Amino acid sequence: MLCNVVVRERALLDDLREPILITAFSSMQKGGATAPAALGYLLEQLEARPVAEIEAMDCYNFARMRPWVRREGDTTVVDWPRNVVYRYEAPEQTVLALIGVEPTLNWPGFVTAIADFAQRAGVETALNLKAVGAMVPHTSPSPVRAIYSQPDLIQEFGLPVLEEQEGPGDIGRILNLQLARGGCRTVDIYACEPFYSVSIPDAGASLALVETLQRIIGVDVDTRQLNEACEVQQRAIDVATKESQQLRETVEAVEHRARVAGLIDNPRLQLNKTNPIEASEVLAEAESILGSFRPSGPE
Repeated sequence: MLCNVVVRERALLDDLREPILITAFSSMQKGGATAPAALGYLLEQLEARPVAEIEAMDCYNFARMRPWVRREGDTTVVDWPRNVVYRYEAPEQTVLALIGVEPTLNWPGFVTAIADFAQRAGVETALNLKAVGAMVPHTSPSPVRAIYSQPDLIQEFGLPVLEEQEGPGDIGRILNLQLARGGCRTVDIYACEPFYSVSIPDAGASLALVETLQRIIGVDVDTRQLNEACEVQQRAIDVATKESQQLRETVEAVEHRARVAGLIDNPRLQLNKTNPIEASEVLAEAESILGSFRPSGPE
């Protein structure tokens, strides 16, 4: 039996100006937390407001994907999966942004509900953000690539083309394929993050996605916090690299391959040889910074 998926609109979706849909879904895969952190950061800076929620609680198998338990002051809070749509009026168009969680059940129903919502809203262009572990070093800016549904989008969005390969698809890719079949223009935007970094939101890839979105929708936000997280995270990996010959050799090899492939120009590897700080302490600081970029959903 298919799980029930319902879209609850918390505000009237009227007076939309050439609406564009931007989505980012968290997952258990490497890079699965980076894109939602990036989109959450942008929406928080823009003070976007929640306007709808995709209610799909029974699309999650909690024996496989446990809810997150965290402390909030003196209170213990359980974070259940939520799929919240935000609205922001950009200079040229209305932005509808969905931050969600990849389901474990009923992908067809989940995708169809979002596609129907997009059609009702009159969305003609949809962007999905994601990050993937790749052979790129932490010492250089994260490369961003895209899969386009139509060749004419390449010049419009200006991101280098990523050749699609056969294999398992993430929920964002499946959603965009369904939207494209319905006539929507779609772009899957991939930020590359180092495959050897730990599985927390990658600040460099998040920064690359935020900068890409700023250009696309024509906004300018304060990225100082994100830049700070990026510096902290780089410093943590530098410390770990200093302490591990194997990791140091890995970084050097990845830098060489990325340079040969034309992915990087100016590596920024600066090992901290005097500061005795532990890498785990710096990573905890970076995770704390990035973990705060979660705009609150509708009450």
